[in-house]
Amino acid sequence: MFSTVIYFLVALIIYATSELFDGNGPGSTAGWLESLVLAAVFFLICRLNFKRLSSSRGSSGNVNLDRAVSSAISRLSVLALVLFGVNIYVFRLNTAFSHVRLFQIIPTLEALLFLGLFVLYLIMIWDAAYPVQKPWFSRPVTRRQYIVSQLSFSLPALLPWLCLSLCVDLIGLIPYPPLKQALIHPAGEIAMIVLFMAGIAVFGPVLIKTVWQCRPLENGHARSRIEAVCSLAGLRYADILVWDLFAGTMMTAGVMGLVGRFRYVLVTPALLRSLDDDELAAVILHETGHVHHRHMLWYLIFFAGFIACNIMWYEPLMLLVLAAVSLIPVSFFPGSIASQVHSILMGTAFISVFIVYFRFVFGFFMRHFERQADLFLYRFFPDAFPLIRTFYKIAAGSRQDMERPNWHHFSIGQRIRFLEK
Repeated sequence: MFSTVIYFLVALIIYATSELFDGNGPGSTAGWLESLVLAAVFFLICRLNFKRLSSSRGSSGNVNLDRAVSSAISRLSVLALVLFGVNIYVFRLNTAFSHVRLFQIIPTLEALLFLGLFVLYLIMIWDAAYPVQKPWFSRPVTRRQYIVSQLSFSLPALLPWLCLSLCVDLIGLIPYPPLKQALIHPAGEIAMIVLFMAGIAVFGPVLIKTVWQCRPLENGHARSRIEAVCSLAGLRYADILVWDLFAGTMMTAGVMGLVGRFRYVLVTPALLRSLDDDELAAVILHETGHVHHRHMLWYLIFFAGFIACNIMWYEPLMLLVLAAVSLIPVSFFPGSIASQVHSILMGTAFISVFIVYFRFVFGFFMRHFERQADLFLYRFFPDAFPLIRTFYKIAAGSRQDMERPNWHHFSIGQRIRFLEK
C-alpha cells in the first residue's frame, strides 16, 4: 500500500511537467475517444490478469499466490502510470478545460480533476484484484470497503501538495505586487514550503483521522493496557483510535503526529482480537520507538528537502533538456511535437530522480528506521519474543509470504531473524 503513495506522487509529476505544452485549446474528440479505448483495454487486461490468478488458486500455495498478486498489482499500477502519461502527454487531455475560467483562477482544481483519471485506473486494478484477495480477510470485506481502504490509505500523501498548491493559487490573486513577488522568489518559496510542511506535520493528523474514519477506542482492558504502555514509555498522545482498515481485518498499528497534543495512536480491531497483553505492548512499544527516535521528523526533512531541491534543479534541468533536444534534427519531431518531447523528457528526468530518491535513498532509511523501532522493545522487555510472535500472527492472519521483499520495510522473516540475533 505504501507503493500506491509513490504512484500518486509520480502521477502528480506527470501532470505538473505537462504544463510545458503550448496552449492549444480544448482537447480533440479523437484524443477523448482514444483515451476511452485505452481505458477499456486496460480494464480487460486487469480482469484477465486476476482471473488467471484466481484460476490458479488451487495449484499455488498461499505464498506463491501472495507474491503473484503483489507482482500483478505493481505491474498494472506502473502500466496505469504509463497510460496516464499517454493521456496527458500524447492526447493532451489536460488542455480540454484550459478555457474554463475557474480552472484558470485555481489550477489546482484542474489538477485534481485529472488525478481522478489516474484514480480511475487504480480502481480498475483493485476491483479486479478483489475476488482474489477476498478469501484472505479474516472477516467479510465488501468490494466497496476494499477499494475505499486502498484509496483512503494513500490520499493523505497528496495533502502537502494540495495545501501548498492551493496556497500558490491564492497568492496569484493577491492584489499587492510586492508581497506576491516576495513569495514567488526562490527564498520565499522555500520558506513557504517549510512552513506548510511543518503545519501539515503538526495539524495533518487531525484531518487524516477524519479521512480514515477513525474512532476513539472504548474504555476496557485493551485501552487500559495501551495507556499503561504509553505511560511507561513516556509517550504523549491526544487519543487512542480504532482504525477500521479493510473493515478492521488488517492487523496493524501506527502512531501519527509530531506534537503530543495532535498525536494519535492507531490500532485495528483485528490486532486487538489477535494479540495477548505482551504482544500488544510490544506493538505499541515499536510505534513508540518511532516517536522516540524522531522518525516522523526525519520523514518531514526528507520530503521538504526533496521539494526544495526540485526548486533549485528545475531551471537547470529544463535548460539541459532543451539543449539536448536542440541537437536532434528538426525533422525528427516537426511542429508542435517538439513541445511534447520537451515535456516527456522533463517528466522522465523528474520521475527518475524521484524514484531513485524515494525508492532507494528514502527507502533505505525507512527500512532501518523500522529496525530501530523494533529494537526499542529491549528497553522494556528482556527479549523480543512477544514481537516475534506478533510477526508470525500477522503473516498467518494475512496469508502473506514472510520473505516477500519490501522497499520500505524489511521482510517479516528478516525482522524476525534480526530480533532473534
